[in-house]
Amino acid sequence: MTKLSDASRSVSTEGTVALTTDPVIRPWYREPWPWLLAAIPFATVIAGGFTFALAMSTEDSLVADDYYKRGLAINRDIAREQAADRLGIGVRLRFSAADGQVSATLPSGTPRPASLVLRLQHPTRSALDITARLDRVSPDTYTGTVRPAASSHWRVTIEDPEAVWRLSGTWEASSPELALRATKLPE
Repeated sequence: MTKLSDASRSVSTEGTVALTTDPVIRPWYREPWPWLLAAIPFATVIAGGFTFALAMSTEDSLVADDYYKRGLAINRDIAREQAADRLGIGVRLRFSAADGQVSATLPSGTPRPASLVLRLQHPTRSALDITARLDRVSPDTYTGTVRPAASSHWRVTIEDPEAVWRLSGTWEASSPELALRATKLPE
């Protein structure tokens, strides 16, 4: 017969030995399940605090206070795009990353203002927007200087100073050249 400790054996009335297993009771903080169940709400509270701090420390630049006025301005912008189409205006822009020089070339036979206004608009951060004046240096070429644009996706707008026509498009900062043409818009 096997030797067993007194706590783990008992003898039945027939003389056989039966083993009993007494469960080991550990304190609750030694069990993994309470900690796992408590970790989920704790992580949610931490994530909520982080989200709140992020929301309070960043600017809501995508939300416009004057959305109605901006909606009305869209109609004027469409009319300027249509004017560029009627005038046959197209612009080829060349960007020099080394010195921030921008040159714009207008095709022959199009109106030639004394200068052009170039706007580079970041899609999400208005603090990075760039506006530059391009002055005419030859009959069909305009040049100006802009601060180096961060490598990103930009919305480009070029227009005459009198706001008669406007061209717009998108530009990747890694590309040194961009051609803008008026798109056919419904009248």
